[in-house]
Amino acid sequence: MDFPGQGADYRFHEDGCYIRDIASDIRLCYPWLNHYFTTANVFNGKIVLIGGDYGWDRPWWHIKQLQLMTSDDLTTWSHPVTILEADDRENLFNNAIVFDGERYVLLYETDDPAYAPKFTFRFAVSHDLLHWEKLPEEYLYGRGKYVGGPALYFHGGYYYLLYLAETFGKYGFWDTRVARSKDLRAWEDAPDGRSFVYPDTNHITNPKLAPEGREVNASDVEMVEFGGQVHIWWCGGNQRGLDDLQHAIYNGSRQQLLEAFFD
Repeated sequence: MDFPGQGADYRFHEDGCYIRDIASDIRLCYPWLNHYFTTANVFNGKIVLIGGDYGWDRPWWHIKQLQLMTSDDLTTWSHPVTILEADDRENLFNNAIVFDGERYVLLYETDDPAYAPKFTFRFAVSHDLLHWEKLPEEYLYGRGKYVGGPALYFHGGYYYLLYLAETFGKYGFWDTRVARSKDLRAWEDAPDGRSFVYPDTNHITNPKLAPEGREVNASDVEMVEFGGQVHIWWCGGNQRGLDDLQHAIYNGSRQQLLEAFFD
């Protein structure tokens, strides 16, 4: 929810998500509230939502549980069930999920101080979406550097990871990059200079309210294959109160797009 003039933590228990039909551009449903960092996928004909549950006794962004909810028809939804609990020293943030042909792989973003600077990506696996096993800490991405806003895909025997990289400077700078792995343990980054999406510093995010607010952020990428194309969305802005949703189209498959970063 957006409440103009209020901070991001204002009435945060009303945070939720909606599902939109790409072809008609119609919002179809608002599945749940009091959840943040929600991702939506389709597995075996079911819509599967995973998101961070705020509970009712914690401050904004102090998420200790990931929950899952499913639907066959976008009208009737299962009761949310907890699939992953945070350790005492961490909070949970973004998540991503993929099926690799044998098992489901869940990426979850943590601020565990053991891997400073935050954030870090850890992984869990499941065969039924309900019972998850956290992989040991040698299976992670982001040790010793900032990463955020992940997306995870599986093509041609590789897990492809989109992640946000931070470059320090007077105003900060964030672009989304690509890494891949065959085993979730050893990761290969795309060569330098091959950002997946990159801020357009000539773009003014909100010229009416903030005419000096140039873009320094390109984060939180998600992709959907539809009609022989890949639709790509990401957040622009500056990570300091200015934000817009941007969209691009790639003519080809998602696998072709991701593999091109390693040619």
